[in-house]
Amino acid sequence: MLEFIKRDTNRTGIVAAIVVPSIIFITALLLMSGTIKLVNYVQTMLIFGTFSKILSLCVYPNLIIFYLYLHFDRNRSAKGVVWGTMIMASIVLVIYLIQKIY
Repeated sequence: MLEFIKRDTNRTGIVAAIVVPSIIFITALLLMSGTIKLVNYVQTMLIFGTFSKILSLCVYPNLIIFYLYLHFDRNRSAKGVVWGTMIMASIVLVIYLIQKIY
C-alpha cells in the first residue's frame, strides 16, 4: 500500500481524490445521523436537498492533497487529484440535478 502512495501517476491522484472525500462524507454522515438510522437520514437529506451540498463540501480536503503532491514534486499525482476532483464534481452535479427533478 505504501508503495502505491509513493508512485507519481495520475491513478494515484485520482484514487486519493475520490477516496478521501468519500471517507470524510461517510464519517460526517455517521456523526450527524446520531440515533436515526443511516438510511432514513440519507433519505431525509435527499428530500431536503442537502445531500449534494454536504458531498460538495467534502471535496475541499483535495486542496490539501493537491498542495502536498505539488510540494513533494509529484506533478502527475497532483494532476490526478484535479481529475478526481472533476469526477467528484460531476457526481455532485448529477445528484443535484436528480434532486431538482424529483
